[in-house]
Amino acid sequence: MIAKLKILETWVETEIPWCRDEAGAYERDATGERILDFYPTRSIHFAEWDGTQNCVATRILHPGLGRLKKTRRRTLPESHVDLQIRLDAVLDALHEKGKAQLEAANKTSQINDLETSVAYWESLAKKQEGEIVALRERMFTTERKLREALTAIKGNKAEWNRVAAEKDAKIASLTELLSKISPIR
Repeated sequence: MIAKLKILETWVETEIPWCRDEAGAYERDATGERILDFYPTRSIHFAEWDGTQNCVATRILHPGLGRLKKTRRRTLPESHVDLQIRLDAVLDALHEKGKAQLEAANKTSQINDLETSVAYWESLAKKQEGEIVALRERMFTTERKLREALTAIKGNKAEWNRVAAEKDAKIASLTELLSKISPIR
């Protein structure tokens, strides 16, 4: 029992072996995805596991698999509660490890990740496109207001020049009139 548990703990720490054929090539399912080699997922599978369920490549990689024996299903929970707790934790960890390995290695999950990434970037591009349109509209409005303000400034300068010229003419006229009146005194 402990030898079985140690093998599973090693797989949790490293990786669950991939199922391979006699030539050492990965075995694949109908969609071309790699397949994990057998590992127990429940206590009943652990009791029945004797290493013969694993592929030849895994048995060569882990020679201890050849020495495993089937155990009674009730032996562990009845007489080794601490080992049962340890086994439950290992089985949970193996389940998570298996999911992570399959997601990392198989193209379906990689394609899903890429599709999610593409969808994100497309939505970001659309959002930024909308922001650019809004900014352009704001820029055109601001440019129109600037042109109007520059035209108003130009008109104000012309009006100021006209009023200043009238004032200078009036001052000149008054100065001339004053010079005519001043000699009379």
